[in-house]
Amino acid sequence: MAAYVEACIKTTGRTVLEHIGTNEAVDDLDLLRRQLGEEFLTAIAYSYGTQVAALYAERYPGSVRAIVLDGVVDLAEDWQTMRLNQQRGYQNTFERFVSFCNLEKSCPFKDSVEKTTADFHRLLQAVDNRPFSTTGGYRVTTREVLAVTTYGLLWKTHWPTLGEAFEALSNGKADKIKELAETILKEDEIDASVAITCADSASPTKDRQERIARAKAVKEAAPYANYNPDVIEINVCDMWPFAGKLSARIPTLPDNLPALLFVAQKYDPTTPHINARRMADYFRSPLVSKNADGHTLVLTGSDKCVDQEVTSYLLKPTEPRQDKACD
Repeated sequence: MAAYVEACIKTTGRTVLEHIGTNEAVDDLDLLRRQLGEEFLTAIAYSYGTQVAALYAERYPGSVRAIVLDGVVDLAEDWQTMRLNQQRGYQNTFERFVSFCNLEKSCPFKDSVEKTTADFHRLLQAVDNRPFSTTGGYRVTTREVLAVTTYGLLWKTHWPTLGEAFEALSNGKADKIKELAETILKEDEIDASVAITCADSASPTKDRQERIARAKAVKEAAPYANYNPDVIEINVCDMWPFAGKLSARIPTLPDNLPALLFVAQKYDPTTPHINARRMADYFRSPLVSKNADGHTLVLTGSDKCVDQEVTSYLLKPTEPRQDKACD
Protein backbone atom coordinates (compact mmCIF):
# COMPACT_ATOMS: atom_id res chain seq x y z
CA MET A 1 0.00 0.00 0.00
CA ALA A 2 2.90 2.35 0.69
CA ALA A 3 4.09 1.81 -2.89
CA TYR A 4 0.58 2.57 -4.18
CA VAL A 5 0.49 5.86 -2.27
CA GLU A 6 3.96 6.84 -3.49
CA ALA A 7 3.01 6.06 -7.09
CA CYS A 8 -0.16 8.10 -6.70
CA ILE A 9 1.80 11.10 -5.41
CA LYS A 10 4.41 10.77 -8.16
CA THR A 11 1.90 10.34 -11.00
CA THR A 12 -0.72 12.86 -9.92
CA GLY A 13 1.29 15.34 -7.88
CA ARG A 14 0.87 16.15 -4.22
CA THR A 15 -0.62 19.58 -4.90
CA VAL A 16 -3.36 18.09 -7.08
CA LEU A 17 -4.08 15.37 -4.51
CA GLU A 18 -4.53 18.02 -1.84
CA HIS A 19 -7.22 19.73 -3.91
CA ILE A 20 -9.01 16.79 -5.51
CA GLY A 21 -11.61 16.31 -2.77
CA THR A 22 -15.29 17.08 -2.37
CA ASN A 23 -14.76 20.45 -0.72
CA GLU A 24 -13.35 21.87 -3.97
CA ALA A 25 -15.81 19.91 -6.14
CA VAL A 26 -18.75 21.67 -4.50
CA ASP A 27 -17.38 25.08 -5.49
CA ASP A 28 -16.52 23.75 -8.97
CA LEU A 29 -20.15 22.70 -9.40
CA ASP A 30 -21.37 26.18 -8.60
CA LEU A 31 -18.81 27.63 -11.01
CA LEU A 32 -20.18 25.37 -13.74
CA ARG A 33 -23.72 26.49 -12.96
CA ARG A 34 -22.75 30.13 -13.30
CA GLN A 35 -20.71 29.59 -16.46
CA LEU A 36 -23.71 27.88 -18.05
CA GLY A 37 -25.84 30.88 -17.20
CA GLU A 38 -28.20 28.88 -15.02
CA GLU A 39 -29.86 30.80 -12.19
CA PHE A 40 -30.64 27.63 -10.27
CA LEU A 41 -29.26 24.10 -10.14
CA THR A 42 -31.37 21.09 -11.08
CA ALA A 43 -29.43 17.86 -10.65
CA ILE A 44 -29.54 14.12 -10.11
CA ALA A 45 -26.68 12.82 -7.97
CA TYR A 46 -25.65 9.18 -7.73
CA SER A 47 -23.56 7.44 -5.06
CA TYR A 48 -20.47 9.57 -4.20
CA GLY A 49 -22.14 12.39 -6.13
CA THR A 50 -24.74 12.63 -3.36
CA GLN A 51 -22.00 13.86 -1.04
CA VAL A 52 -21.19 16.68 -3.46
CA ALA A 53 -24.89 17.44 -3.93
CA ALA A 54 -25.72 17.51 -0.22
CA LEU A 55 -22.82 19.82 0.57
CA TYR A 56 -23.79 22.02 -2.38
CA ALA A 57 -27.35 22.31 -1.03
CA GLU A 58 -25.96 23.30 2.36
CA ARG A 59 -23.41 25.79 0.97
CA TYR A 60 -25.46 27.31 -1.88
CA PRO A 61 -29.11 26.94 -0.79
CA GLY A 62 -30.29 29.97 -2.75
CA SER A 63 -29.03 28.41 -5.98
CA VAL A 64 -30.93 25.13 -5.64
CA ARG A 65 -34.06 24.41 -7.65
CA ALA A 66 -34.27 20.61 -7.33
CA ILE A 67 -31.76 17.88 -6.39
CA VAL A 68 -32.36 14.11 -6.40
CA LEU A 69 -29.90 12.04 -4.37
CA ASP A 70 -29.73 8.31 -5.19
CA GLY A 71 -27.47 5.92 -3.24
CA VAL A 72 -26.89 8.34 -0.40
CA VAL A 73 -23.69 9.12 1.52
CA ASP A 74 -24.35 10.09 5.16
CA LEU A 75 -22.43 13.30 5.94
CA ALA A 76 -22.55 12.48 9.67
CA GLU A 77 -20.58 9.23 9.29
CA ASP A 78 -16.86 9.32 9.93
CA TRP A 79 -14.64 7.38 7.55
CA GLN A 80 -14.09 4.31 9.75
CA THR A 81 -17.80 4.01 10.57
CA MET A 82 -18.65 4.29 6.89
CA ARG A 83 -16.22 1.48 6.05
CA LEU A 84 -17.62 -0.75 8.78
CA ASN A 85 -21.21 -0.16 7.70
CA GLN A 86 -20.32 -0.81 4.07
CA GLN A 87 -18.68 -4.12 4.94
CA ARG A 88 -21.72 -5.13 7.00
CA GLY A 89 -23.86 -4.20 4.03
CA TYR A 90 -21.78 -6.33 1.69
CA GLN A 91 -21.99 -9.26 4.11
CA ASN A 92 -25.77 -8.96 4.16
CA THR A 93 -25.85 -8.81 0.34
CA PHE A 94 -23.53 -11.84 0.10
CA GLU A 95 -25.98 -13.76 2.26
CA ARG A 96 -28.80 -12.74 -0.08
CA PHE A 97 -26.63 -13.81 -3.03
CA VAL A 98 -26.25 -17.23 -1.39
CA SER A 99 -30.04 -17.58 -1.24
CA PHE A 100 -30.15 -16.59 -4.91
CA CYS A 101 -27.45 -19.16 -5.75
CA ASN A 102 -29.42 -21.94 -4.08
CA LEU A 103 -32.06 -21.49 -6.78
CA GLU A 104 -29.67 -21.24 -9.73
CA LYS A 105 -28.29 -24.15 -11.72
CA SER A 106 -25.06 -22.43 -12.75
CA CYS A 107 -23.78 -21.54 -9.28
CA PRO A 108 -21.65 -23.85 -7.12
CA PHE A 109 -22.94 -22.58 -3.78
CA LYS A 110 -25.91 -24.69 -2.68
CA ASP A 111 -25.93 -24.60 1.09
CA SER A 112 -26.06 -22.38 4.18
CA VAL A 113 -24.21 -19.08 4.44
CA GLU A 114 -21.65 -20.66 6.75
CA LYS A 115 -21.02 -23.61 4.41
CA THR A 116 -20.92 -21.32 1.37
CA THR A 117 -18.44 -18.99 3.08
CA ALA A 118 -16.17 -21.98 3.81
CA ASP A 119 -16.54 -23.19 0.20
CA PHE A 120 -15.75 -19.70 -1.10
CA HIS A 121 -12.64 -19.52 1.06
CA ARG A 122 -11.53 -22.95 -0.21
CA LEU A 123 -12.00 -21.71 -3.76
CA LEU A 124 -9.82 -18.68 -3.01
CA GLN A 125 -7.22 -20.95 -1.42
CA ALA A 126 -7.18 -23.07 -4.57
CA VAL A 127 -6.58 -19.93 -6.66
CA ASP A 128 -3.67 -19.08 -4.35
CA ASN A 129 -2.19 -22.57 -4.43
CA ARG A 130 -2.12 -23.27 -8.16
CA PRO A 131 -2.37 -21.30 -11.39
CA PHE A 132 -5.89 -20.41 -12.50
CA SER A 133 -5.35 -19.06 -15.98
CA THR A 134 -7.54 -17.97 -18.86
CA THR A 135 -7.24 -19.60 -22.26
CA GLY A 136 -5.09 -16.61 -23.21
CA GLY A 137 -2.68 -17.30 -20.36
CA TYR A 138 -3.75 -14.51 -17.98
CA ARG A 139 -3.42 -15.63 -14.38
CA VAL A 140 -6.27 -14.67 -12.07
CA THR A 141 -5.42 -13.73 -8.46
CA THR A 142 -7.44 -13.95 -5.25
CA ARG A 143 -7.38 -10.15 -5.03
CA GLU A 144 -9.07 -9.99 -8.43
CA VAL A 145 -11.65 -12.63 -7.48
CA LEU A 146 -12.52 -10.71 -4.31
CA ALA A 147 -12.76 -7.42 -6.21
CA VAL A 148 -15.05 -9.00 -8.81
CA THR A 149 -17.19 -10.42 -5.99
CA THR A 150 -17.48 -7.06 -4.25
CA TYR A 151 -18.42 -5.13 -7.38
CA GLY A 152 -20.58 -7.96 -8.68
CA LEU A 153 -22.68 -7.92 -5.51
CA LEU A 154 -23.53 -4.23 -6.04
CA TRP A 155 -26.14 -4.89 -8.72
CA LYS A 156 -28.41 -7.94 -8.80
CA THR A 157 -28.23 -7.96 -12.59
CA HIS A 158 -24.63 -9.19 -12.19
CA TRP A 159 -25.54 -12.05 -9.86
CA PRO A 160 -26.27 -14.70 -12.53
CA THR A 161 -22.96 -13.98 -14.27
CA LEU A 162 -21.15 -13.97 -10.92
CA GLY A 163 -22.61 -17.40 -10.14
CA GLU A 164 -21.49 -18.69 -13.55
CA ALA A 165 -18.00 -17.29 -12.97
CA PHE A 166 -17.74 -19.10 -9.62
CA GLU A 167 -19.01 -22.32 -11.21
CA ALA A 168 -16.36 -22.10 -13.93
CA LEU A 169 -13.65 -21.20 -11.40
CA SER A 170 -14.54 -24.22 -9.27
CA ASN A 171 -13.79 -26.29 -12.38
CA GLY A 172 -10.42 -24.62 -12.85
CA LYS A 173 -11.53 -22.19 -15.57
CA ALA A 174 -10.78 -18.49 -15.07
CA ASP A 175 -12.11 -16.95 -18.30
CA LYS A 176 -15.49 -15.87 -16.90
CA ILE A 177 -13.91 -14.20 -13.87
CA LYS A 178 -11.60 -12.30 -16.23
CA GLU A 179 -14.54 -11.33 -18.49
CA LEU A 180 -16.53 -10.08 -15.52
CA ALA A 181 -13.50 -8.16 -14.22
CA GLU A 182 -13.16 -6.41 -17.58
CA THR A 183 -16.87 -5.52 -17.47
CA ILE A 184 -17.20 -4.16 -13.95
CA LEU A 185 -13.72 -3.25 -12.69
CA LYS A 186 -12.72 0.18 -13.99
CA GLU A 187 -9.24 0.75 -12.63
CA ASP A 188 -9.15 4.49 -13.39
CA GLU A 189 -12.48 4.99 -11.60
CA ILE A 190 -11.31 2.93 -8.63
CA ASP A 191 -8.07 4.94 -8.35
CA ALA A 192 -9.97 8.22 -8.57
CA SER A 193 -12.40 7.07 -5.90
CA VAL A 194 -9.53 6.15 -3.59
CA ALA A 195 -7.82 9.51 -4.07
CA ILE A 196 -11.01 11.51 -3.50
CA THR A 197 -11.98 9.45 -0.45
CA CYS A 198 -8.56 9.93 1.11
CA ALA A 199 -8.50 13.64 0.26
CA ASP A 200 -11.81 13.95 2.09
CA SER A 201 -11.52 11.58 5.01
CA ALA A 202 -7.99 10.31 5.65
CA SER A 203 -6.79 10.38 9.23
CA PRO A 204 -3.23 9.12 8.74
CA THR A 205 -1.24 7.91 11.69
CA LYS A 206 2.25 6.55 12.26
CA ASP A 207 0.84 4.22 14.92
CA ARG A 208 0.97 0.86 13.15
CA GLN A 209 -1.12 -0.84 15.81
CA GLU A 210 -3.90 1.68 15.30
CA ARG A 211 -3.73 1.11 11.54
CA ILE A 212 -3.95 -2.64 12.06
CA ALA A 213 -6.86 -2.30 14.49
CA ARG A 214 -8.83 -0.23 11.98
CA ALA A 215 -8.13 -2.64 9.13
CA LYS A 216 -8.90 -5.70 11.25
CA ALA A 217 -12.27 -4.33 12.37
CA VAL A 218 -13.27 -3.65 8.77
CA LYS A 219 -12.11 -7.08 7.62
CA GLU A 220 -14.01 -8.88 10.36
CA ALA A 221 -17.23 -7.01 9.51
CA ALA A 222 -17.59 -9.12 6.33
CA PRO A 223 -16.78 -12.79 7.05
CA TYR A 224 -17.27 -13.83 3.40
CA ALA A 225 -14.34 -11.59 2.38
CA ASN A 226 -12.20 -12.44 5.42
CA TYR A 227 -10.49 -15.23 3.52
CA ASN A 228 -7.13 -14.99 5.26
CA PRO A 229 -7.74 -13.49 8.72
CA ASP A 230 -4.06 -13.56 9.66
CA VAL A 231 -3.15 -11.18 6.83
CA ILE A 232 -4.14 -7.59 7.61
CA GLU A 233 -3.68 -5.07 4.81
CA ILE A 234 -3.40 -1.45 5.94
CA ASN A 235 -5.88 0.80 4.14
CA VAL A 236 -4.48 3.32 1.66
CA CYS A 237 -6.04 6.28 3.49
CA ASP A 238 -4.27 5.31 6.71
CA MET A 239 -1.01 6.02 4.87
CA TRP A 240 -2.11 9.15 3.03
CA PRO A 241 0.37 12.07 3.14
CA PHE A 242 -2.14 14.51 4.66
CA ALA A 243 -5.38 14.51 6.64
CA GLY A 244 -8.73 14.74 4.88
CA LYS A 245 -10.49 18.10 4.65
CA LEU A 246 -14.02 16.98 5.51
CA SER A 247 -15.24 16.27 9.02
CA ALA A 248 -18.21 14.06 9.77
CA ARG A 249 -21.10 16.18 11.07
CA ILE A 250 -24.84 16.57 10.90
CA PRO A 251 -25.51 19.06 8.09
CA THR A 252 -26.87 22.51 8.83
CA LEU A 253 -30.23 23.14 7.14
CA PRO A 254 -30.46 26.68 5.71
CA ASP A 255 -33.89 28.36 5.96
CA ASN A 256 -34.02 29.13 2.23
CA LEU A 257 -33.22 25.60 1.00
CA PRO A 258 -36.09 23.94 -0.92
CA ALA A 259 -36.92 20.28 -0.33
CA LEU A 260 -34.60 17.73 -1.90
CA LEU A 261 -35.59 14.17 -2.87
CA PHE A 262 -33.72 11.15 -1.52
CA VAL A 263 -33.86 7.68 -3.10
CA ALA A 264 -32.58 4.41 -1.64
CA GLN A 265 -32.85 0.67 -2.11
CA LYS A 266 -33.45 -1.44 0.97
CA TYR A 267 -30.54 -3.82 0.37
CA ASP A 268 -27.92 -1.45 -1.03
CA PRO A 269 -24.60 -2.75 0.35
CA THR A 270 -22.35 0.26 -0.23
CA THR A 271 -24.70 3.14 0.68
CA PRO A 272 -27.06 1.48 3.16
CA HIS A 273 -30.73 2.50 3.25
CA ILE A 274 -30.30 3.99 6.74
CA ASN A 275 -27.99 6.63 5.22
CA ALA A 276 -30.80 7.98 3.06
CA ARG A 277 -33.25 7.84 5.95
CA ARG A 278 -30.99 9.94 8.15
CA MET A 279 -30.09 12.41 5.41
CA ALA A 280 -33.74 12.87 4.42
CA ASP A 281 -34.50 13.63 8.05
CA TYR A 282 -31.58 16.08 8.32
CA PHE A 283 -32.79 17.94 5.23
CA ARG A 284 -36.49 17.59 6.14
CA SER A 285 -37.08 16.04 2.72
CA PRO A 286 -39.02 13.01 1.44
CA LEU A 287 -37.47 9.58 0.86
CA VAL A 288 -38.41 7.19 -1.93
CA SER A 289 -37.55 3.62 -0.89
CA LYS A 290 -37.32 0.64 -3.25
CA ASN A 291 -37.63 -2.82 -1.69
CA ALA A 292 -34.81 -4.36 -3.71
CA ASP A 293 -31.11 -5.20 -3.98
CA GLY A 294 -28.79 -2.84 -5.80
CA HIS A 295 -27.00 0.46 -5.81
CA THR A 296 -28.63 3.44 -7.61
CA LEU A 297 -31.54 3.15 -10.05
CA VAL A 298 -33.05 6.58 -10.74
CA LEU A 299 -34.16 7.07 -14.38
CA THR A 300 -32.54 3.82 -15.52
CA GLY A 301 -35.95 2.44 -16.47
CA SER A 302 -35.64 -0.34 -13.91
CA ASP A 303 -38.51 0.85 -11.72
CA LYS A 304 -41.55 2.77 -12.94
CA CYS A 305 -42.69 3.72 -9.43
CA VAL A 306 -39.36 5.37 -8.56
CA ASP A 307 -39.00 7.10 -11.93
CA GLN A 308 -42.53 8.52 -11.75
CA GLU A 309 -41.87 10.00 -8.32
CA VAL A 310 -38.53 11.46 -9.43
CA THR A 311 -39.99 12.91 -12.63
CA SER A 312 -42.89 14.47 -10.75
CA TYR A 313 -40.46 16.07 -8.29
CA LEU A 314 -38.20 17.43 -11.04
CA LEU A 315 -41.17 18.99 -12.83
CA LYS A 316 -42.75 20.43 -9.68
CA PRO A 317 -40.10 20.57 -6.92
CA THR A 318 -42.09 22.93 -4.67
CA GLU A 319 -45.12 20.63 -4.51
CA PRO A 320 -45.49 19.09 -1.01
CA ARG A 321 -44.49 15.39 -0.89
CA GLN A 322 -44.43 12.51 1.55
CA ASP A 323 -42.17 9.48 1.80
CA LYS A 324 -42.90 6.87 -0.86
CA ALA A 325 -42.44 3.09 -0.79
CA CYS A 326 -41.96 1.24 -4.08
CA ASP A 327 -42.20 -2.58 -4.02
